[in-house]
Amino acid sequence: MRPRTWRPVSAAALQTIIVLACSGDNGTGPGSKVPAIHLVVNPATVLVQQGSSGSMTVLLTRVGGFSGVVTLAFTGLPTGITASIAPAELSNATATATVNLIVAGTMAAGPYTATVTATSAGVDAAIATFEVGVVWALGDVRVTTQTSGIGLDANGYVIQLDTPWDYELEPTGIATNGTVVLRGLSATSHVLTLLDVAANCTGETLVDRPITVAANRETAVVFQLHCK
Repeated sequence: MRPRTWRPVSAAALQTIIVLACSGDNGTGPGSKVPAIHLVVNPATVLVQQGSSGSMTVLLTRVGGFSGVVTLAFTGLPTGITASIAPAELSNATATATVNLIVAGTMAAGPYTATVTATSAGVDAAIATFEVGVVWALGDVRVTTQTSGIGLDANGYVIQLDTPWDYELEPTGIATNGTVVLRGLSATSHVLTLLDVAANCTGETLVDRPITVAANRETAVVFQLHCK
């Protein structure tokens, strides 16, 4: 018998062999003859402001000749996030559904993970995970300075929101009698400080004045000072 001769295999051919060997889908992939369903949520992560709403789409794929009605349901959503889906049942001619999300204004900011499950008779349930990222609602603050007396500083003052290591925007200049609107602040509790106040000027609560920014509204703050 003639000895067998081994021929070298190119890298490309070896890669093809590996891909073919590892591309199994357990019999339920897109080309499967086994009835099955698959789910995808798009986008997988949606950002929603407090007190607002958002949406995503559920995409259903049927394989293996399956044509039954599929029912969709949610699990894992916390109190404060309400979800509705339309349609909740997908017939053979329907492959998509729209998810509408409503986030309560009191919902804490942060990521929340939930799942949507598709069920139907004769096939295993399909599950897709999605994330709702709750972000702060935003509001504006109108800051006004009213300064009376003598020796007013022509350079005005500086407004600082929160502490220097925790502020949402850079310190902002304001005239001794002026108005500045701080826009796009998170709708929560903050403190305002009026800096660069001359030694001959005084006022009430110039440092760390507590304020609450209202969502989608403008909050007014007035600093009254007297210089002598």
